[in-house]
Amino acid sequence: MNESFRYDLTAPLSSLTFPVIETLLLTTVCWMAIGWADNQGLVDLHNGIAVLWMLLIFWRLILPLLRLRRQRFAVTSERLIVRAPGFGSREDSIPLQHILGAYKKKGSLYVDVSGMSRPLIFPDVPKTKRVAAEINELIAGRRQSW
Repeated sequence: MNESFRYDLTAPLSSLTFPVIETLLLTTVCWMAIGWADNQGLVDLHNGIAVLWMLLIFWRLILPLLRLRRQRFAVTSERLIVRAPGFGSREDSIPLQHILGAYKKKGSLYVDVSGMSRPLIFPDVPKTKRVAAEINELIAGRRQSW
């Protein structure tokens, strides 16, 4: 079996829109407070707010970025490989033989799997329409080779 990757995708950067906006707001508020502390001559408060700002940036921007970049959705010639965002998530594999079809609906990828009454839903998959077409093409190619 010569397995080749067709798509290997992570979460789109557009999923970081809210954390970036939140970071801008936190930065604005913290640096306004630092300016006030400087004006009052409170050096220790200045340093404390700067450390608080760095911790907030790490918590509200860096950690979500790292979690989202761990998300994976890969299509190979033999299977789908899926990993949810997060540090503790594990990678799952769905053989193409078990997939009945794939389609895009409301920005999410829906995958019909044999033996399941409802489709698997994968939100935030980049290039959803192309990925669904590729999955359906691979499934059709497998059916013709039987």
